[in-house]
Amino acid sequence: MTTTPQVLGVLSDVHRRIGAATAAIELLKRRGATRFVYLGDAEDERVIDLFAGEPCSLCLGNCDDDALGEYARFLGLDMHPDGSVLTVDGVDVAFTHGHLQTVVDRMLRGEPAFLLHGHTHVRCDERSGRTRIVNPGAFVRVERATVALITPALDRVEFLDVP
Repeated sequence: MTTTPQVLGVLSDVHRRIGAATAAIELLKRRGATRFVYLGDAEDERVIDLFAGEPCSLCLGNCDDDALGEYARFLGLDMHPDGSVLTVDGVDVAFTHGHLQTVVDRMLRGEPAFLLHGHTHVRCDERSGRTRIVNPGAFVRVERATVALITPALDRVEFLDVP
């Protein structure tokens, strides 16, 4: 029996844009996201509320306070203050906000298949050795808001414009 690979819906740097974040999550669901990874800089509990009841792992950004992390834990979300590594269909996917270079460097030394980060607000998909580094983009200080659909088992990354 063949199983369908998991698809990650990846978002970062919403910065209180609740309406756009709602549209992004719905878009990602329609396009097949089975789990969400939020890479920080929500700045508002209402952004975290959007992930309640969804399979979601998240980390804090430099604009988020510890209370936001506690709130995410209270909602039962998989909260990682300094980022972490998920294993998705046997593939290691590291994630962090990206503002702490020491954390980024530590994660890269582990040579995960993917390293997801936000912070720069610059969408990217590049390789460093065996690691595919992806930033899904942001919701502010950008020409257009973007998110990413990532299928780790297929090494597939697709960027989506948020309506």
